[in-house]
Amino acid sequence: MNNAHITGNSLIGNNVFISAGVVTVNDNLFAIKEEEFKGPIIKDHVKVGANAVILPGITIGEYSIVGAGAVVTKDIPPKSVVYGVPAKIVETLESWLKRHGISIINEN
Repeated sequence: MNNAHITGNSLIGNNVFISAGVVTVNDNLFAIKEEEFKGPIIKDHVKVGANAVILPGITIGEYSIVGAGAVVTKDIPPKSVVYGVPAKIVETLESWLKRHGISIINEN
């Protein structure tokens, strides 16, 4: 067990990596209105670093990378690299791959 907490009403795609200590949240109203519960949507091939927090209703687009410790408060477009508090887009996946010497990505 890696001590990640995936809350109810979350949707997680295929080939997603979720590191240790990641927390997802499904409620901004402290359970006052149960029908408001909505977990995040984490699309295919997303990587989420250790201790990141993903707030309710957030969508993280395909092939995105969320850095360790990030607090995701807004939707993340596909193929984005984000980190920080709050998380901000710092580069595209293409530039991240190039910077790390990775030349191709298998999108199948």
